[in-house]
Amino acid sequence: MFTLFQLGTIKITVDNFFFKNIYIMNKTLIPYFLFFLFISFPLHSQDISIIANGTFEKGDTGYVTGDYVRIRSGPSLEHRIIAKANKGAVIDVMERGEKVEPIKNMKNYWYRIKIEKTGLEGWMYGEFIKLKETQKKETQKKDEPPLKIQTPPPPEEISLMEIGSIPA
Repeated sequence: MFTLFQLGTIKITVDNFFFKNIYIMNKTLIPYFLFFLFISFPLHSQDISIIANGTFEKGDTGYVTGDYVRIRSGPSLEHRIIAKANKGAVIDVMERGEKVEPIKNMKNYWYRIKIEKTGLEGWMYGEFIKLKETQKKETQKKDEPPLKIQTPPPPEEISLMEIGSIPA
């Protein structure tokens, strides 16, 4: 028999490793203990995913990062392939799919895109899209002037004045 949990007058002991017989010394605190256990564990699995290229929004402009990336009629692998995009093709993001979908060792959203050169619209997996660098620069505040960096004057131009003296 070993003690599983003890807090003040509450002591929970267990007969064996398989928790067949559990003894609780102070039965008035059982509801509080059960409530604590209930709120400590989530009821559903929490999917934590890292999206390598970030997420995109409607109006973003990007480019295709893979060779012959499939463009589909809908946001899943079950939808038919309507075209293939070459590496470097410029695309406009029109819509983001509702959920992150894992494919092999990747996790990302599906995006409804439009290829700028041809006007073709379809769905592309987010792992094969990267935001254009020029767009990142445009997102900076346009109202602010560029920061001016001033260089200090040479040491010979700096004059020192004696303001006071320290008494000895």
